[in-house]
Amino acid sequence: MVLLVLLPTLMLAACSRQIGHEFDKSAVDQLVPGQSTVADATRLLGQPVRTRAYVGGKVLVRWAYIRAGESAAVDIMFDDDGRMVSIIRRH
Repeated sequence: MVLLVLLPTLMLAACSRQIGHEFDKSAVDQLVPGQSTVADATRLLGQPVRTRAYVGGKVLVRWAYIRAGESAAVDIMFDDDGRMVSIIRRH
Protein backbone atom coordinates (compact mmCIF):
# COMPACT_ATOMS: atom_id res chain seq x y z
CA MET A 1 0.00 0.00 0.00
CA VAL A 2 2.78 2.45 0.92
CA LEU A 3 4.49 1.69 -2.40
CA LEU A 4 1.31 2.59 -4.31
CA VAL A 5 1.20 5.94 -2.55
CA LEU A 6 4.91 6.71 -3.03
CA LEU A 7 5.20 5.53 -6.64
CA PRO A 8 3.49 8.56 -8.27
CA THR A 9 5.62 10.92 -6.19
CA LEU A 10 8.82 9.14 -7.20
CA MET A 11 7.78 9.18 -10.86
CA LEU A 12 7.15 12.92 -10.74
CA ALA A 13 10.52 13.52 -9.11
CA ALA A 14 12.27 11.56 -11.85
CA CYS A 15 10.45 13.51 -14.57
CA SER A 16 11.43 16.86 -13.10
CA ARG A 17 15.14 16.01 -13.03
CA GLN A 18 17.36 18.20 -15.15
CA ILE A 19 20.73 17.24 -16.59
CA GLY A 20 23.12 20.01 -17.64
CA HIS A 21 22.41 23.71 -17.51
CA GLU A 22 19.53 25.22 -19.44
CA PHE A 23 20.61 27.93 -21.87
CA ASP A 24 18.98 30.26 -24.37
CA LYS A 25 19.34 28.46 -27.71
CA SER A 26 19.01 31.72 -29.64
CA ALA A 27 22.04 33.15 -27.79
CA VAL A 28 24.26 30.92 -29.96
CA ASP A 29 23.45 33.24 -32.87
CA GLN A 30 25.31 36.05 -31.09
CA LEU A 31 28.61 34.16 -31.35
CA VAL A 32 30.85 35.14 -34.28
CA PRO A 33 33.46 32.78 -35.78
CA GLY A 34 36.96 34.27 -35.57
CA GLN A 35 35.88 36.80 -32.92
CA SER A 36 33.96 35.14 -30.08
CA THR A 37 35.97 33.36 -27.40
CA VAL A 38 35.26 30.47 -25.05
CA ALA A 39 34.71 33.11 -22.33
CA ASP A 40 32.13 34.89 -24.54
CA ALA A 41 30.28 31.63 -25.15
CA THR A 42 30.36 30.71 -21.47
CA ARG A 43 29.00 34.14 -20.55
CA LEU A 44 26.08 33.67 -22.97
CA LEU A 45 25.39 29.95 -22.52
CA GLY A 46 26.58 29.21 -19.00
CA GLN A 47 28.95 26.50 -17.84
CA PRO A 48 29.65 23.87 -20.53
CA VAL A 49 29.00 20.20 -19.80
CA ARG A 50 32.10 18.96 -21.63
CA THR A 51 35.38 20.20 -23.06
CA ARG A 52 37.55 18.04 -25.28
CA ALA A 53 41.07 19.06 -26.33
CA TYR A 54 42.53 17.92 -29.67
CA VAL A 55 46.07 17.67 -31.00
CA GLY A 56 47.04 21.02 -32.49
CA GLY A 57 45.32 23.02 -29.79
CA LYS A 58 41.70 22.98 -30.98
CA VAL A 59 39.04 22.52 -28.31
CA LEU A 60 35.51 21.23 -28.75
CA VAL A 61 33.13 22.59 -26.12
CA ARG A 62 29.60 21.28 -25.54
CA TRP A 63 26.67 22.97 -23.87
CA ALA A 64 23.65 20.75 -23.32
CA TYR A 65 20.66 20.11 -21.11
CA ILE A 66 17.85 17.62 -20.81
CA ARG A 67 14.74 18.46 -18.90
CA ALA A 68 11.32 16.81 -18.91
CA GLY A 69 10.14 17.05 -22.51
CA GLU A 70 12.87 19.44 -23.67
CA SER A 71 16.51 19.25 -24.62
CA ALA A 72 19.16 21.26 -26.42
CA ALA A 73 22.81 20.84 -27.30
CA VAL A 74 25.44 22.81 -29.16
CA ASP A 75 29.03 21.80 -29.92
CA ILE A 76 31.42 24.62 -30.80
CA MET A 77 35.01 24.26 -31.99
CA PHE A 78 37.57 26.82 -30.77
CA ASP A 79 41.11 27.29 -32.09
CA ASP A 80 44.33 27.25 -30.08
CA ASP A 81 43.86 30.97 -29.28
CA GLY A 82 40.41 30.27 -27.79
CA ARG A 83 38.54 31.90 -30.69
CA MET A 84 35.47 30.29 -32.19
CA VAL A 85 36.05 28.35 -35.40
CA SER A 86 32.52 27.05 -36.07
CA ILE A 87 29.42 25.45 -34.68
CA ILE A 88 29.94 21.72 -35.22
CA ARG A 89 26.50 20.54 -34.18
CA ARG A 90 23.33 22.20 -32.97
CA HIS A 91 20.23 20.44 -31.68
